[in-house]
Amino acid sequence: MSHKITHVLFDLDGTLVNTIDILIEVFREFAQSYGKILSNDIERGVANLTSIPIFFDKVIDSLDLPRNESIDRPAVHKEFIRQLYLKEAQLIPGVERLVKHLHKHRVPIAIATGNSSDHLSKM
Repeated sequence: MSHKITHVLFDLDGTLVNTIDILIEVFREFAQSYGKILSNDIERGVANLTSIPIFFDKVIDSLDLPRNESIDRPAVHKEFIRQLYLKEAQLIPGVERLVKHLHKHRVPIAIATGNSSDHLSKM
């Protein structure tokens, strides 16, 4: 007995485009700018993040910066987002072929994301 696929719902981040790799890269660059290395726990956490600002604060806290190191979090967060948008998201290998196949066979597809529409328009 075979089952026909009637609809497909994709998650955008990490399923269709490489946004997780980009986030890790920008978080690494941020840590390196303070002479620190991003921990493996933080890198693994990127795949499950639900809010970039909240996770960004977690990254800053994880770097264990000296108390006398003053960080203007809003300004640093703004620069972080700017760096994020400078990176170009790429389709994950095989995605284009799969989407074309589904379209050819008239399978309705949709994309879900937790990102804001503002974030999506900048990608």
